[in-house]
Amino acid sequence: YKQGTNLQASSMIQVILAGFLKSHGPDVFRELIKENCRFYRANRDVMVNALQNRLKGQVTFNIPKSGMFIWLSLPEHIDTHAMIDNHSIDYQVLMVPGSAFSTTGKLTNSMRLSFSMVTEDQIVEGVSRLEAMLSHYNA
Repeated sequence: YKQGTNLQASSMIQVILAGFLKSHGPDVFRELIKENCRFYRANRDVMVNALQNRLKGQVTFNIPKSGMFIWLSLPEHIDTHAMIDNHSIDYQVLMVPGSAFSTTGKLTNSMRLSFSMVTEDQIVEGVSRLEAMLSHYNA
């Protein structure tokens, strides 16, 4: 079943894209893609800088070349699922625990952070809240 659902983009998305290309042409579409890449790269850089400034030495993370997520690893004793369940509402942060990406229940000290669909100020504020949540969790 799963393979059949992943063979192609949904028909609705294909119709929307075909309409956009018919109305605007491929050059406008390519420019839109470039604009989105610039946006994501800028947001990635803001998040990387905020993580380096606020959480240096407390976490490790990748610096992605593309995409819209940063994979964050915390010290082994931290269970990100429990931390998110118990504290994310209080600190108003939204993250996905690493265990959600594991078929074996591992990656419990990791989480995925998104830098899409937010402003640079929201990223800085989010990392500040994450720092406060980590401090509370470690207390």
